[in-house]
Amino acid sequence: MSIQRIEQDAAPTVADLAFEKDSSPRQRRLKIGVFIDHDIFVRHFLQARVFEPLFGRHEVDVIVPPEGHRRLGSDPAPLIRGATLRRLQPHPYRHQLWARLLQVTVMRPFLDATSRELRRTWRLVMSLKAEVLYTALGTPGIYECFRDWTWRRIRRTKNGPLESLLAANYDLAIIPGTPDSPFSLDVLYECNRLGLPCLMIMNSWDNPSGNRLVSGRPDRYLVWGEQTKQHAVEFLGVPAEHVVKFGAAQFDLYRDPPRIDRTSFAHLHGVDPHKKIVLYAGGSLGTDEWADLKLLDEAIENGELGPVAIIYRPHPWGANVNRARQILASHFRHVVIESTMRGYLEAVGRDGYHIKLTDLRDTHDILSSVDALMSPLSTILIEGLLHRKPVLCFLPIDDVQARHFQAVYTMTHFRDIQRSPEVVQAHGRAELIDAARRLTAQIDDREILQRLGELSRFFVSQFDEPYGARLVRFVEDFAAQRDRMGIRCPSIS
Repeated sequence: MSIQRIEQDAAPTVADLAFEKDSSPRQRRLKIGVFIDHDIFVRHFLQARVFEPLFGRHEVDVIVPPEGHRRLGSDPAPLIRGATLRRLQPHPYRHQLWARLLQVTVMRPFLDATSRELRRTWRLVMSLKAEVLYTALGTPGIYECFRDWTWRRIRRTKNGPLESLLAANYDLAIIPGTPDSPFSLDVLYECNRLGLPCLMIMNSWDNPSGNRLVSGRPDRYLVWGEQTKQHAVEFLGVPAEHVVKFGAAQFDLYRDPPRIDRTSFAHLHGVDPHKKIVLYAGGSLGTDEWADLKLLDEAIENGELGPVAIIYRPHPWGANVNRARQILASHFRHVVIESTMRGYLEAVGRDGYHIKLTDLRDTHDILSSVDALMSPLSTILIEGLLHRKPVLCFLPIDDVQARHFQAVYTMTHFRDIQRSPEVVQAHGRAELIDAARRLTAQIDDREILQRLGELSRFFVSQFDEPYGARLVRFVEDFAAQRDRMGIRCPSIS
């Protein structure tokens, strides 16, 4: 798949939005259900405040799992002023049926590279018994029988509370999240069955390529940019005219000015602002980041990298207990732990692994203040491109014990950034120092920085208007067209 250069969009095109522009006054107040069932989705959509304009113009219910549900530890109530909070228990048996069908679907023994990589990733969450069984159920002929059996069981197993909720005169259901979440699977099925329009919004970089839709199809699927539009069509089977390049909700705040300047950031971390400041952004794939930092620290001390300071920021759900303790106990001379994440690293070392829901404004402040960044395969590589910073895609292939990394580093969504000539790469620690030299050489190269900005638009479309305002207009125009033409979702019998 070749990377196409995408120019900045002033507004979604007619082809992308797949509806006529409605110039009539938008006076009808819509009733909308927004289904959110995980803390990460709370962070990326509610904390990012992209639904607030919708709350202000329409009657919106935000539906979340009951208090104490394992997927929702945070309280979304303070984030939905202007909307109504409703609690709904995901149906456990129906989710079990959908989840098993999804796992069998991804384990089908296709021989193309993407299918092999997908199976390798999903094996991380499967027992050997499940892997063998699901592979067998995924063979041609058997798979079709299993899929039909699952759908028959679903039809016989009613989800009364969800059906009653969706029958309450909603004009539209919105699912911001992943295709495999409990709400996504069942809500999408019921929307298709009832003929209720459904809008899905991708949450993370790998959603369109790392999943499959097994319970239905959305009327529109909002993706980050051209890369994920291609993936949604190819891997999720969403018609191209129903996939909309809309940008990333959680990155919309990167449009705002940072809250700290570079000099203040450097002083906060005890770093000379005249040095080149490089962010090492940790990943979530279990690699040995202590070994990376030690290597970089020694190279700077020996004069191999010049006047450089490294700011280390652990991934908010990737810190390893032993690695956290190693890093905290190390007396680095040129590596500093980023201030907003030091407490998290200490808590991991003291209390064990847990997830931290970081403030995306902190990420924006950091990326605005550093000169470049390196990371062992994290979405922050794209975030660095959005800030027009040189990025180093580090592939610690010598970490053979890092099972998660070894399973996913060749996955489809990662490939395009690895293939880009503007992105510096290091395959293993033997190449890291030389790659770091090439990275710092890009810092003052205006031509490279311009090309990195162009590359960022392939991954995340960028617009003049804020995400929330565009979402309101999109929803209203979509509803207006349906009102004019009487379009209904295809019903599932």
